[in-house]
Amino acid sequence: MWVDGKLVLDACVPHESRVDAVPLGGGVHTLKVHYFEAGGWAELRLDIQRRMVK
Repeated sequence: MWVDGKLVLDACVPHESRVDAVPLGGGVHTLKVHYFEAGGWAELRLDIQRRMVK
């Protein structure tokens, strides 16, 4: 996955289900995702969570 043209996640190998997180600063960002399925069950999910600043 790329954010604003910078590679931030590189997991293009078969693996079990997992959760990755990438911190983002405020503002508008461009996301690009390359996704593959090696066979069987597959899932791609993107959640954006807003963090409250104290």
